[in-house]
This record gives sequence, structure tokens and C-alpha cells, in this order.
Amino acid sequence: MDDQRIYIGPNVRTLGLLRNQVFIEGLPGQVQDAAAKFPEVADLIVPVSEFDEAERKAHTAGEHLHRVYQEFVQALGKQGKD
Repeated sequence: MDDQRIYIGPNVRTLGLLRNQVFIEGLPGQVQDAAAKFPEVADLIVPVSEFDEAERKAHTAGEHLHRVYQEFVQALGKQGKD
């Protein structure tokens, strides 16, 4: 179970990213491509065991994950989301 990770960012179907999507034994190619294009994606994919804490931090101003989440949303706005 240590290799299970969950995505806590916004839905971006064109990049293969769905909020609360769980990945087992690695990331699909489309998600790897998204992480290469948008470095924030890597920080928004966390171990399932850390989900509750990461989710809280992603929505708490001043936290690193909140800043990363917001930067990703802004980057998407420049590219066009969904």
C-alpha cells in the first residue's frame, strides 16, 4: 500500500487528472506528461496515507500545498483548463 498515491489538485481531464484519483504502482503516461509540463502536479500527488493532512494544507492559506495548488490553477488559466 505504500505505493498508492492520490491527486489532490483540480480536475483537468485533458491532462488525465481527476481530483482524488488514486494511482497504484506508478503514474500513467498522461499524468507523467502533465507533471513534466506543470511541475506543480508532482506536489499535488501525495501518498494516500497523507491524504487528510495534504488536503487540509492544500486549502489553508500560507501552506506550501495551498500555494502550489494556486500556482497550478493560474498556470492552467494561461493554458486553458478542461
